[in-house]
Amino acid sequence: MQSVLSLRGSSLRYLVQQGLELVLVATFITIFIYLQLRESATSITKSQLIEAFPLVSTIKQDIALEYMESGFWPQAQWLSDEYEFVSTQIVQSAYFDGQGGIHLNFTDENPQLAGRTLSFIAAVDKNNPMSSLIWSCGYSNPPGPYQRLAANQTDIAPTLLPASCRNLNKEN
Repeated sequence: MQSVLSLRGSSLRYLVQQGLELVLVATFITIFIYLQLRESATSITKSQLIEAFPLVSTIKQDIALEYMESGFWPQAQWLSDEYEFVSTQIVQSAYFDGQGGIHLNFTDENPQLAGRTLSFIAAVDKNNPMSSLIWSCGYSNPPGPYQRLAANQTDIAPTLLPASCRNLNKEN
């Protein structure tokens, strides 16, 4: 009788051990899947941000051309009517602030970008009137003697921005 009980006890112990191992494996798999999904969402957000860059390139060229021809910035204006946002479903609108800043506002399609803004700010070397006009993006700072001409309104997490837009080494 005693040998039968010890056999049942070892079988029960074996089943409990197997059950715990299965729970542990399931937990590791769940954590792995969660981390992969989170990384995938971040990659999608970054690619959607990059989609907006060609649109901004056209806007920057048009604004810089007007500035170079007249010496003055165009008036502050919403740019949504002049530029097609059909190519990207993530950009809701663009605003030029009249001081050298282009600010993109994003749609609610991506929760990490919903209602957020990414700024592209013109910069010049104020000590050299013949200096070229350059643009900085997001939290990045213009190089050397160049100074931003408008306020940065970027409110997107730096980890979501391309490297060229997230230079946090200097004061913004």
